[in-house]
Amino acid sequence: MARIDFLILGYRKLKISPEDLTAVTSLFLRYGIPSQIDSSGNIIVRERDYDKIRGLLQGRIEYTISKPLGLFGRWLGLENKAVYIFSIIASAIIVVLLSSIIWDVRVEGNSEITDSEIVCMLSECGLSIGDFWSSVNRSKVESALLKSQDNLSWVSINRRGVVAYIKVIEKNEEKEGNQAKLEYSNIVASRDCIIEEITVSKGIALVKPGDVVKKGDIIILGSLPDEAGGRFCAAEGEVCGRIKEEVKLV
Repeated sequence: MARIDFLILGYRKLKISPEDLTAVTSLFLRYGIPSQIDSSGNIIVRERDYDKIRGLLQGRIEYTISKPLGLFGRWLGLENKAVYIFSIIASAIIVVLLSSIIWDVRVEGNSEITDSEIVCMLSECGLSIGDFWSSVNRSKVESALLKSQDNLSWVSINRRGVVAYIKVIEKNEEKEGNQAKLEYSNIVASRDCIIEEITVSKGIALVKPGDVVKKGDIIILGSLPDEAGGRFCAAEGEVCGRIKEEVKLV
């Protein structure tokens, strides 16, 4: 059985008389030609060394050599290689093009607004099924959707393969009416921790999952993005952090 690299890159079987075996293997060692002997006594050599071996053995030792074997040998034996090459290139281009198109839009987190309404809104803001991902500016689409819809407080567009996942948070008017209104405020860390999850309803996140924060650090800044006006606001969001504590028994 030929080595795995021989099978992939191609190899040939060299047949010589047993009396010349020692001389040939010594010659191959001297010139750095890797080889192996199979169960039939044939010497297996790489396809790339064929021309070099032919030059070394010509006029010295009688031999017979097989046609190219292995994967590369099969490739050399194929007819109409241009057709295969064209098919491989065309298939690769088609796969790349198809994987860069938005094939589906899925909405999460909505209860009052229907999925179809949000999909229509997104189409008006610059994201719809059939668009190329490279032509969609997700940040601009998110800001445009928030500007056009007063009943949405947060929008996030994520790409998973060829599907656009839209996560939204709707405004809760009753909850907002019962809470004391603040003109502007920040959300700060109450403990030293590692951020595990952060969801921003209003404001700008200054940290991301995996960041280490200390007590008093600003996590969500009470300011809107420039696309949404850039004015101060009361920061809103949900933050989950991991802390480390030790309990000693006395």
